[in-house]
Amino acid sequence: DALKKISVLSGGERSRVLLGKLLVSPANLLLLDEPTNHLDMQSVDSLLEAVDAFEGSAIMVTHSEMILRSFAQKLIVFDGGQVSVFLGTYDEFLDQRGWSEEAGSCPAPQADVKPVTSKKDLRRRRASIIQARSEALTPLRARIRELECEIMALEASMEEANLGLVEASQAGDAEAIQKLSKQLHKKQADTEKLYAELDSASSEHDRLEAEYAQLLPDAL
Repeated sequence: DALKKISVLSGGERSRVLLGKLLVSPANLLLLDEPTNHLDMQSVDSLLEAVDAFEGSAIMVTHSEMILRSFAQKLIVFDGGQVSVFLGTYDEFLDQRGWSEEAGSCPAPQADVKPVTSKKDLRRRRASIIQARSEALTPLRARIRELECEIMALEASMEEANLGLVEASQAGDAEAIQKLSKQLHKKQADTEKLYAELDSASSEHDRLEAEYAQLLPDAL
């Protein structure tokens, strides 16, 4: 397989070749578009460590407040149909400017607890927040895993269709080419829909996780 010509590779294989070329090329700038999407927490931690150890600069598109608080030193803010630059950290941005729709947004999830008067109350409050977090995040995590499995299965099927298309092209089988092309087009459309749903579920997961992470320190 390593000796194959580029012209006979499938679309997925060509993408891997291009990615490999990029990985072996020296660079001092990272461009990351929603890098935490589709990652579990362990993978997110590894990503954060790698970015932190990177000696160059990084430009990142993200909705994750955890990422913003970890690295951001300059923000390009898309808010209310306008684009602006803020020189400072994400917390400084929230303190000095904030989001235009913040006043009308839904409040962060709050645990229904009484004022804390003892260690027992503190433990109950923390347990209440953890339970609420689990009830909110567990279904999302399950759906994210389902979507990832469905995407992997579809992409494997697309690889097979691509190989079949190459073979049909080499054999000059017009009927097979037409049939496989239609199948591949449908699989690509289905994959894009799944990725869109996965992106939405991952963003919602990150948002809720960040909100509950802010609540827990107050319950200590």
